[in-house]
Amino acid sequence: MKKALFAIALPMLLASPAFACDPISQNATKMNETLTQSSSPENVQAVALRNKAMYCHQNAKNLGLLGDAHTNYMTSCINKNEALELKTSMTKGQKI
Repeated sequence: MKKALFAIALPMLLASPAFACDPISQNATKMNETLTQSSSPENVQAVALRNKAMYCHQNAKNLGLLGDAHTNYMTSCINKNEALELKTSMTKGQKI
């Protein structure tokens, strides 16, 4: 009886890894998909805008702005292009 069970179970033991799903490769595939999605230009731009909005909101809070003053500050802060200002100041010879 033990020999028969061994003869039946051995091929199943050897064949099972071939039919099993590889969790490591599935995890790697999922991680690769997530990294690709999170590093897409649209996502990077959305995260940068969200961070800038949080920065501007904290500045408005620190300045104690309320109502229309807060809204106007937020609008000007979010639309402000620091890179362009830095570039123009450097071309004019100003130092930072």
